[in-house]
Amino acid sequence: MQSQLARLTSVTQSTEKIIRDFAGPTALGAMKYPTFTRDASSISGFDSLKAQLAQLDQDRQQMKETVISRFDDMVSAIEAKLRQRAAALANAEATPAVTSTAPAATPEPAFTPSQVANERTTLYIESLPGPEIERRKASLEKAKQLLIVLQTGAENPQNRRTLTDAEAQLEQLESLLPPVPEPVQATTPAPTGPTPSTNAQPTPPPKTFNAEKVANELRANRFQVRAAISSAWELDEAFAQASESVSVESGKCRAASLAVKGIWLSFFGQVGLAVLATLLVAFLILVFADLTQTLLDTATNTGITAETVQRTDSSSR
Repeated sequence: MQSQLARLTSVTQSTEKIIRDFAGPTALGAMKYPTFTRDASSISGFDSLKAQLAQLDQDRQQMKETVISRFDDMVSAIEAKLRQRAAALANAEATPAVTSTAPAATPEPAFTPSQVANERTTLYIESLPGPEIERRKASLEKAKQLLIVLQTGAENPQNRRTLTDAEAQLEQLESLLPPVPEPVQATTPAPTGPTPSTNAQPTPPPKTFNAEKVANELRANRFQVRAAISSAWELDEAFAQASESVSVESGKCRAASLAVKGIWLSFFGQVGLAVLATLLVAFLILVFADLTQTLLDTATNTGITAETVQRTDSSSR
């Protein structure tokens, strides 16, 4: 169990470092490394361990949200605007479109995630198969192509900037995925799809595209990206193994504690029976002693009475 907890601590530290390199030094706030108690020989010690694991589970979810939240928030904003546009087109009367000539607002400086060092460890488990990695990268590429298409049709400069930032963030998220193992790449034919897509310009959507349909597709892609990025982390595996180990050892500790209590109860029960038996024997001894003393007193009194009668008879003669 201690080895599982030590591995969990090490993986948590490396995961936190990767996320801070990706999202910024202050991304996770004042999150502290887990310091698991070494007093695992009592029920209270295991209860403390479980409380620490519960806190780490919350920190683990916060780490995942830190990685995915910026992309998720930007895409959610575009999705909300598309739904608003769909509602407006459905309810408002047809009016000629007015092109705004106002100068574009100066975009707020956005944090650009630093490139993670090449020597860093990956967030994901080592056993993640090559086909699964390719599937996740394909999900991210699909979402990226949709963002590019939406950029070509965006009329609002702010929306276009948001889509551009979301695309850049998506590329940063893709850099977190581990590379496809070499054997898988050697046996898999070289993909031909992405090559023309990088050179060919995406076809802009028609002016009368269904905003609600695009919003639904954007939402589906957002969920796919979230699933691809925030699952199968090495931290998840280490946390699951440590939690299972603590649960098993806690059950053994509780069983041993109950066994010890049973032994003590049995011991005190036997001692109590022995004491009761001793008291009963002592009581019987006292009863027999008293009875014997009574018989002796009776016999003595009887002898004295007989002697007195004999003396009386002698005197009368």
